Amino acid sequence: MSLAAPTIWHYRECGCTGQPLPLPTVVDDGVWGSSLDMPASAGGTDEAAADRTLGATAAGMGSAVCAANSTHAELLALKARAGYAPLRIVYLIPHHNLTGGMKMIIEHLRELTERGHHVTAVYRGPPGSPVLPQWATSARVSAEILVDLSEPYDALLRRLRAQVDVCIVGYFTQLGELMNIWAPILYWEQGHEHVFAHGREPLTAALDVLFHLTMSRVPCALAGVSSYVRDTLALQFNRRAHLIPNAIDSTRFKPATPLVDSLPASVTTESLVSQLEERLTLGVAESARVLLVGNPTQAFKGWDVALQALNTVHASAPSLTVTWVCQAQPQVRGVNFPIQFVVNPPQDSIPGLYAAGHDVFVFASRFEAWGMPVLEAMASGVPVVTTRCFGVDEFCEHMHNCLMAPTLNWALLGQEVLLLLANKPLATRLACNARRTAEQLTWARAGDELEVALYRTADFFRRQPTPPTPKPARASWGLD
Repeated sequence: MSLAAPTIWHYRECGCTGQPLPLPTVVDDGVWGSSLDMPASAGGTDEAAADRTLGATAAGMGSAVCAANSTHAELLALKARAGYAPLRIVYLIPHHNLTGGMKMIIEHLRELTERGHHVTAVYRGPPGSPVLPQWATSARVSAEILVDLSEPYDALLRRLRAQVDVCIVGYFTQLGELMNIWAPILYWEQGHEHVFAHGREPLTAALDVLFHLTMSRVPCALAGVSSYVRDTLALQFNRRAHLIPNAIDSTRFKPATPLVDSLPASVTTESLVSQLEERLTLGVAESARVLLVGNPTQAFKGWDVALQALNTVHASAPSLTVTWVCQAQPQVRGVNFPIQFVVNPPQDSIPGLYAAGHDVFVFASRFEAWGMPVLEAMASGVPVVTTRCFGVDEFCEHMHNCLMAPTLNWALLGQEVLLLLANKPLATRLACNARRTAEQLTWARAGDELEVALYRTADFFRRQPTPPTPKPARASWGLD
């Protein structure tokens, strides 16, 4: 993996050196370093020896399936060590906002509950607050706990110590209250601006400092949603992290009609593109329906780039119409084409919106840890044009299942949209490959990785109930 252009990650005000303190190192080695004495047929479990990067390209899918089989074998060994007992899991809900990260947390709750674990959702809020977001109709849990605003998370975990095997933390700000506790905690990093060395403006600088401190000081197990996140934590903080990818239900997100690749196998995508580039000035097919999905209040999503790119598309395709599915009403100026805004639709209507006959899905983000709308579009059979925004590399391959452009390059982004609008067979070839990619990214596989991380975390802290010297400043897990 290669990170972005050289960036100053650590600075005087961040309060860390990029190296973890002794206790986080002990946790990393204890949780991720053990081979569990598994038989050779089960495959190695050391993270360095078994890279589970999904690498969602056609060439990478075979190795990904092998990795999935290895993961499942490891999971069976971990369950055997635990006496096949389900886990008692506490999941700290960070907020109720409708974000991609929260949607995946809701899927975690559902997946773990359906796998037989006792899952307790915990939310800290005013009296009478719901524990789970009202939009999260698919959430499934065993129990819910509303925590008083005055109770710190470390005090909560000590209070629940006899009822919990492992705790999952939903956002790094919650880790700030867990620096001085020795407990079976797993933090799943889904990405935010601080993972990309952004967010140091006056309003967010304190959060950037907190992110640095939590990564280097909290003695918890770490996991990342993508290879980019996992490798960033290793390169910038010397922390080991397990890869727990996102997934998609391809029975919900699917094309309205079956996709059929009419091109002979001998015709390559590269040859089609080279033929088309010289014909772009001749115009495009009469259909030019483009889909955008995402929150207009988040500037890093690159809406300025997307709209400027679509202005150039409109010059060659006057019939262009855009549908923008979003959480809030955008304030748009300077566009030359009509936009239909679908604001805050019910979550169960989202698959149908993707499958509504769009010709191209455009994603112009500056940085992403994953990029869930891209995967949703792929599963739905919508041809994708996306920027190279790091996390999407986990499952996107240029000229195989999508077209990709550099971030901020609206001219090239627009050109690639025109390429797909100008040639339906090319768009269909990419969409067919994208659909096959999405079908490999199942919750069965992602759920196995999630369970492995949870069982490993619970197993280590069960074997190491108190911290080695030097101890944290405050009492350890299970001690007052």
